[in-house]
Parts: sequence; C-alpha cells; structure tokens
Amino acid sequence: MISTFYPDVHSCKLYCGRFMNSDFLCCSGGDPAILRVVDLQTSYSAVIVHSLPSAVYHLSVGPLKNVKKILPDEDVRAKADISRVPKLCYTCGRKLVQLDFI
Repeated sequence: MISTFYPDVHSCKLYCGRFMNSDFLCCSGGDPAILRVVDLQTSYSAVIVHSLPSAVYHLSVGPLKNVKKILPDEDVRAKADISRVPKLCYTCGRKLVQLDFI
C-alpha cells in the first residue's frame, strides 16, 4: 500500500476511480451517490458532487489540457491547479454528464 485516503463528510461505497493527472484522482460510487476529485498532495477533496440521482458506475477522463511552460526556478509541486485537470465524463442513471474544471 502506497497511501490511504480517508473519507470526507460524505462517505460512500466507491465503484470506480481514475487518475486525472499527476495531481488529482477522481472516485465515485453510491449510497449516497457522490463524485469526488481528490488532491493527491493533501489527500482532501478539491471537488465534491453530491446528491446525485443514482450511483456512478463509470468515469472517463479526456486528454490533458495544454499547460504553460514552468520556469526551472518555480516550484512545480507548490500547489495543485484544478484548472489543469482534463474534462471528466460520468454516467449517472440514464444520463451522461460532462464536467470541465475552469
């Protein structure tokens, strides 16, 4: 085991998960139905989508967004930037939902 992520206020049964980039992962499930984007540096949720009408059984992550070049003297791991996360699609009941993090 490399790391353990503890549940937030909304604990649920997780059904699927994906790494979105090197700084974030997404996990989702049901009972209650939520979708969670976790910051890997802090192990806390950066985004929580809760009160979904049904459980989330599938996630799909789009291509990585273009990122500006970072100068060598800048600290790359100083702060994770949610705007660099690619688009995310998930199924919830009979709906296909797309999220974009701006």
